[in-house]
Amino acid sequence: KWIYDANYKEFFGIGNIYLNLGKVGVLMFFMISGFLFYRLVYKESMNTRMFLKKRILRIVPAYWFSMIVIITIGCFYYKVDYNIPSLIQLLRWAFFIGDYSIGGINTAHINAGVDWTLKIEWILYLSLPALFVLTRKKSKKYKDISILISILIIMILAFMIRLYAGIYTDPRPVLGFASGLLAFRLSEKTKALKDSKPLGYIAAFFVVLSLPLGTYAVFYLSAVLLCTFSFLIVSSGNTIGDILSNKTIVSLGEASYSIYLIHGIVLFLMEKVDIVKQINTFSGVFLFDLVLIIITAYASKLLHLKVERRWFNKDLSMPKES
Repeated sequence: KWIYDANYKEFFGIGNIYLNLGKVGVLMFFMISGFLFYRLVYKESMNTRMFLKKRILRIVPAYWFSMIVIITIGCFYYKVDYNIPSLIQLLRWAFFIGDYSIGGINTAHINAGVDWTLKIEWILYLSLPALFVLTRKKSKKYKDISILISILIIMILAFMIRLYAGIYTDPRPVLGFASGLLAFRLSEKTKALKDSKPLGYIAAFFVVLSLPLGTYAVFYLSAVLLCTFSFLIVSSGNTIGDILSNKTIVSLGEASYSIYLIHGIVLFLMEKVDIVKQINTFSGVFLFDLVLIIITAYASKLLHLKVERRWFNKDLSMPKES
């Protein structure tokens, strides 16, 4: 029985790992976004149209493909309502403003409800042109403060979406945007950390340490602090003793967006296999997880190469300054 819900509270223990693998992953994901995108605010010019076009090409095709897969699977396992409200739900989901229902299909059951993070990502993307215009020709300190205020606003919006729109979002990982900004602003100083193997191993240890720590309420800040320290080191170019430059790790990293979109779908389908329903031992669960990881890795790489990268190549062909 799954007991690791909102009522599960443990300061330190293996149970937290089941909760934090996803939470820490999302936090690091947001740190990367802050690191990559807030730098645009500090540039002398910004091509808003090109920037948004690149984001659409990078995010939307694979997202829509996963939506088609979800609907196809849903038609087999749910009683689908073919009507105008269902079409509206479909369109809302397609444009990142929907909930977890498409014509009676519970999308969160099929893809683990992961799409909530993209709602926050798009708020970030749309805030950047406004930030650039509002802070243009201003000092870096002024830009810093403006970005931090915008991050606070994104947190409030994420909370309001959860509270009033009935759509799950977690505003806390938005703090990762601030960590990413910090890493970017300190990037000139942290370059010296690039070749330090001891610091690389410490960075990895801190990420691992954040997993068994409790992240409920204010304790979430412990994960933020540990992961921020790790990200400052890794963003300098430190490969943690060449682990991050390993070909397999790099390959999985390239397909990370596809993994994000598809792992819940693979899990949903595997749970429908009759033999899986009979698993009740640790070894059985371990084997199930191993097979799940392998299938997800190959399926995600296929999605990355056949769908995501086909559009991503168009993204790469655009001017880098945008």
